[in-house]
Amino acid sequence: MTKKITTDAVINVVNGKIDADAQFSILVADYNITIPALVKDQIAKSVKVKVDATLDLLKQ
Repeated sequence: MTKKITTDAVINVVNGKIDADAQFSILVADYNITIPALVKDQIAKSVKVKVDATLDLLKQ
């Protein structure tokens, strides 16, 4: 499943590379993730997602 998410990010350019960091939370139910009944009370309904990406120029 794919959904668009808009969030704030911190973007820096270091040594010619782009470094991007972001955090956001998603609801498990919004992504049709089924949690088994046995552990349902032990799993959070909201999950924090952290993105840490470094982008480099593609050399062809």
